Amino acid sequence: MDDSFTTQWFSGLDRALGELDDPALDTLMTCCAQACSTSFSLGVYREQYRASENLDAFVENLSRAFADMQARRLSANTVEINYTFCTCDLACRWQVKNPKLCLCSLRSLQYNWEAVLGKGSVDCRMEKSILRGDNGCRLIVTLLREPVFEGGAR
Repeated sequence: MDDSFTTQWFSGLDRALGELDDPALDTLMTCCAQACSTSFSLGVYREQYRASENLDAFVENLSRAFADMQARRLSANTVEINYTFCTCDLACRWQVKNPKLCLCSLRSLQYNWEAVLGKGSVDCRMEKSILRGDNGCRLIVTLLREPVFEGGAR
């Protein structure tokens, strides 16, 4: 695909993100997040979940599996996810810089956690975002019920 076409197309997306109302933005970013997750990170989450015997091990395994991500437990039901640089290809490669794009990352995180722990098992929120001008991205995962692990590496 011609990079000049792609660059122009994504600049249109960047502008459009600012024009969408909240329900339309949420629909778009949820669909995009699921596609993005399916392309890579979901497989890693599933693999690390299967290799973990408890939440502490899962969080530690995620941090090791994603070199660009630092995950740590804050409390019995809260996990903090930190990125020191933006890892989104749309932002890094195609210069989509609208901070509303970060909703995709938030929905992707939710999708990945729910894929391994069950639908409705977590609530995710974004506290910091590089595209909003923060020095890193900070996301919080709150577990809404006790996770079930089946015993570690098989």
